[in-house]
Amino acid sequence: MNINFFSEDVDLPEIDFSKIKEWISEVVSGYNKSVGDLNYIFC
Repeated sequence: MNINFFSEDVDLPEIDFSKIKEWISEVVSGYNKSVGDLNYIFC
């Protein structure tokens, strides 16, 4: 799973992206699913 965070014309928010990635991975695994690429774009 590849989770990316991007920004366009704004600064990225000051959050712990590694914890967000870990949480998303846990949720996806909890449903016995998988995710290919997941992109978040802040604009």
